[in-house]
Amino acid sequence: MVDLAILWRRRRRTTDVARRPVTRVTESLEARRLLSATLVQPIPNQVLQQDTPTAIDLSNNFTDPQFFVPTLTYKATSDNLKLLTTSINGSQLTLAPVAGQSGIAHVAVVASGLFGGMVVDDVRVEIKPSAARSLDVSLGAGQGSSVGFRQADHTHGTISYSGPGSAIVHFAGDNLHLSNSGGRHVSGQNVLVMGIDVTGSTNASSITVRGQITRKGITRIGDITSDGGFNRLRFVRTQIVGDLTAPGGVRHVQIDYAFEGNMTLGALSGGQLTDVRNLSWADENFSNGSPISLIRSFGWGNSDNVSETLTAPYINRLISRGSMTPGLQLSGLGAPHNVALRNFRVRGTIGGAWSAAATANIHSLNVRGIESDFNATFASPLRSINDSGSLGGSITAPSIGSIHVRGSMNEASLDLTAAGQDLGSLSVGGSIVNSLIFAAGNVGSISARTLDTSDVLAGIGNLPNGETIPNALTDVSASSFVASATIGSISLHPSAKQLGLSNAIVAASHIGNVSAGSLRSNNGGSTFGLAAHSVGQFSAFDFTSKHKLAYSQLATPSQSVTVGDFQILIV
Repeated sequence: MVDLAILWRRRRRTTDVARRPVTRVTESLEARRLLSATLVQPIPNQVLQQDTPTAIDLSNNFTDPQFFVPTLTYKATSDNLKLLTTSINGSQLTLAPVAGQSGIAHVAVVASGLFGGMVVDDVRVEIKPSAARSLDVSLGAGQGSSVGFRQADHTHGTISYSGPGSAIVHFAGDNLHLSNSGGRHVSGQNVLVMGIDVTGSTNASSITVRGQITRKGITRIGDITSDGGFNRLRFVRTQIVGDLTAPGGVRHVQIDYAFEGNMTLGALSGGQLTDVRNLSWADENFSNGSPISLIRSFGWGNSDNVSETLTAPYINRLISRGSMTPGLQLSGLGAPHNVALRNFRVRGTIGGAWSAAATANIHSLNVRGIESDFNATFASPLRSINDSGSLGGSITAPSIGSIHVRGSMNEASLDLTAAGQDLGSLSVGGSIVNSLIFAAGNVGSISARTLDTSDVLAGIGNLPNGETIPNALTDVSASSFVASATIGSISLHPSAKQLGLSNAIVAASHIGNVSAGSLRSNNGGSTFGLAAHSVGQFSAFDFTSKHKLAYSQLATPSQSVTVGDFQILIV
């Protein structure tokens, strides 16, 4: 796979852009701003004892790659100031539980660079209650099947357990007591469900939680831990804010809301499949030992700079009305006809890292947008990508029949590895900016508003100094064309104040028709343009000379064109 970052190490009017593409490479200050805060590793979730603060050195988690001395500043915000407060001293973050309180809070940590760039990480903080503020209630095994409660935010909830095994529900609060009048109910002040521990459960056991959503809050549950499996986990109008562990697997998962946790489910016996349904999950990792028959989601988002994953052997159907941003990590083991993801429909955006097996034999992607952190390797050709939003990230595939992007293509990498027709057509409603299209074989047609600080390369290799892509147009020589590849046409249609072709390299053995719309041949001394054995036609208006450039049937080195920094190089 071509490293997209290589493209930006050499871009041509500045020398201080090192890693990440930016909209204007000439604006080095902006480039450094975007690079000035980096998340090295996520902050681990914290477990504190009541009334016991802790300190975290954030310099172990964030860095500034541009400077040798610390330049980052930090800000931390708790989502529950009645439970947890935060303070920053240099790079030291102090988490301080409010006196006498326990529960679960989330802290957003923002690291800002010297020039204003920022990166965000969310961390979950669990504050364990003292013995005087805790109450355990047993469910199942003759101890009663359900218990009700009223949280500190006045939302109600009922937890029910059925089937083999038993559960212990851990409550925290003040003046807690269990009432058996009219059904079991936990009363007190500041009531919270810290978690549920289950022993002896099987695939005939179930947990059902029915909660409530009001203007003041939502019913929340902490960690859920089992030594076995379940037939059904059903959490209605309830949010899981902890981790979920079930080594025996779960047949049916219905969890309306989950935030910043890890769900780890084992494999079901007898080749059974899991059914997963949710309304809204965020920053949630999900690992399932069994194949998944269906994921039906209203949204699975990512609120910080840490990507989540969805792991399973294979998925028959994945249907989402909103975004689906965790990376897919599917082994493909046992998948019918070796199809690891058979039916894929997402009305929102997609993101995250997709493994090779996860993307095997996916014929088409129909999405509303592809996030910048999308990094996918497709094991087999793609028929089409239909993107009604913008396209970012990195896609590697043998070939793609067609790509239609309604918006722009920004900071994107297409690496097409097969010989022959690698990319049939690429149609972009907006601009192609800071992007790389790298094909081993032919490219049919490309249309966009502009092609800015981007390269389109077909059949290119054998470059000087071990380069993967050319550092400049003059790096392309006759030996660089390692495959006889063609770029059929490039059609750019900029607005009156835009440049159609700007700071870009287009190279292939044969380039058919290029209608660039406009360019500026004064590019600060950095060469750009076309390199090929032959070029059919080229046309553009040069804003530098105020003249139209028009050339056709260029087939010998003597026909090479140089107009300022713009070149058509025939090699």
